[in-house]
Amino acid sequence: MKFPEVEITPEDTIQVADKKVAVAFEALGTPLLGFESLNSLVPTSASCHFFQTSFQDRQRVLVVMVAEWDEQTTIGVLNILLNIRIDPDPPGPPPVVHFYSAHPVPAVLRSLFGDSPASNFECQAALVAHFGNDLAPAHSMQLAAAALHLLRHSLGVGISFFASDAELVLARALVRWFGPDDFPEECSPINSVTVLGFLYGEILRARSAHASRWAMIKDTAPWPALIFGPLPEEASDAPAESPTDSPRGPGSPSGGVPQVVFSPIPYVINVYQDGSETSLRDASASLEMKCREMLA
Repeated sequence: MKFPEVEITPEDTIQVADKKVAVAFEALGTPLLGFESLNSLVPTSASCHFFQTSFQDRQRVLVVMVAEWDEQTTIGVLNILLNIRIDPDPPGPPPVVHFYSAHPVPAVLRSLFGDSPASNFECQAALVAHFGNDLAPAHSMQLAAAALHLLRHSLGVGISFFASDAELVLARALVRWFGPDDFPEECSPINSVTVLGFLYGEILRARSAHASRWAMIKDTAPWPALIFGPLPEEASDAPAESPTDSPRGPGSPSGGVPQVVFSPIPYVINVYQDGSETSLRDASASLEMKCREMLA
């Protein structure tokens, strides 16, 4: 279905904007059903209303907005649409979201609610990655498992922690599904690269012969990093303070005990930005060599 063109102006009231959109869809023989509570009770209802319709067995959600997209409004609409998209009524594929707005729609909303598998992946990943905020080493396996699930169910990509070609499969999925034709170029899939970065890290841990752990390190913030090697004897529960090399690659923390630091998430970000399908495999080989040199 091609959505009808409707011009919403800053001078329109929300009632006038609603009428413009309703008339356009009625002309197509597609009446709209409003979300009564969302359009009357929530804080966004003074300037933003939500409608649904069905066409070709696919639910469509329309967002009509007349005010500026300030931070509070954007977060409010984001949370509403997350609830609608994750738990559609009636059940079925994720509904297609379309915005009728008097002002440019924020990139974060277009990235989460576009009509592509990559946008659906990003939307689902946001529920666990929280836009990269408050990432904790303890959440690493949960985030990696979420990435495995989303790769299979959103993109049809099967991957295993122990597969010899896991890095290539992961990189190819990023290049294939998060390109300019599948994901808005000016948007950033921060949740997707976060969960995929943790997956990459867990792939490296699964095949490593050395002890390893995730830790927060100042020089790799805000991303948790991997540390390979034994814990320091004098502080067995404390991670190394900082690596000697770049936070984008392997290094050896200070503290007297040989260790190697590796930050997986920036490498995944590089694949998204540069489109290199071999860089994760090359980084894995470099890490393995570094571990052999320092931890033998």
